[in-house]
Amino acid sequence: MIDFCALSPMAALSAMTRSFFAVDNDDARSDSRLLLEWALGMPMERILMLPNTPMDAAKAAVLKEGFLRRLDGEPTQYITGRAYFYGRAFAVRPGVLIPRRDTETLVSVCVDKIRPDDKVLDLCCGSGCIGITLSLETGAEVVMGDISPIAAQIARENAALLGAPVPVKEGDLFTPFMDEKFHIIASNPPYIGEGEEVMAMVDGHEPHLALYAGKDGFDCYRRIIPKAKEHLHKGGWLVMEHGMGQSERLCVMLTEQGFTRVETYRDMEERLRVVAARWEGL
Repeated sequence: MIDFCALSPMAALSAMTRSFFAVDNDDARSDSRLLLEWALGMPMERILMLPNTPMDAAKAAVLKEGFLRRLDGEPTQYITGRAYFYGRAFAVRPGVLIPRRDTETLVSVCVDKIRPDDKVLDLCCGSGCIGITLSLETGAEVVMGDISPIAAQIARENAALLGAPVPVKEGDLFTPFMDEKFHIIASNPPYIGEGEEVMAMVDGHEPHLALYAGKDGFDCYRRIIPKAKEHLHKGGWLVMEHGMGQSERLCVMLTEQGFTRVETYRDMEERLRVVAARWEGL
């Protein structure tokens, strides 16, 4: 076991990284850095300037607690209470999906399509990372919605924390937006199907409501796509994230529902991750 009280911050960083690598943690380096920043209450830039002496006992105890929780399989973001997305820190806690880099692709696609006067909906908003980022990056009018009371509350907290004028409505998909129309509907809905392999840390800690979507993973898409037509202005876009192997089927579903200009986009790992489709009206 690591004796954090006897280590300098950088020595503790190295020790945690080695321990995490030993248990096949692919994010060993970043998890170690995030835990160290959290325990010491300062960014790595300041930590690098600290003297090469043992840490304060109280902070070493906090770091040890976080380290042990991470070894036990708890996500680092839930331990520290924050996740980084598109260059910003978002508050997260159990009950809300942890923002991921893959979803930054969805945001980038939307940013390229949004015009200054557009109205945007972030459907299934979770922490609010998509809608808040779109508001701050483009200045467009954005609203968000989620069925989970916990997610809706955290999204409100993040909007206030980051100074984004983005209201949040609680309800099932489009129900809170009955009479509203949008130029862009962005959504990262649940899309994992039964029997799909899911990391134990994800399945054991993150909300199943935000992860799983029926036997084939398409339950939410089957509801979102036809209903989106009622809430899009002519020429508006529906932009959705999806999982591995779902792109082709989603494109067919969108085309069958009358959407045009169906486009696909790859994430940073070159995996098909986002589909966008234009609605020209009936």
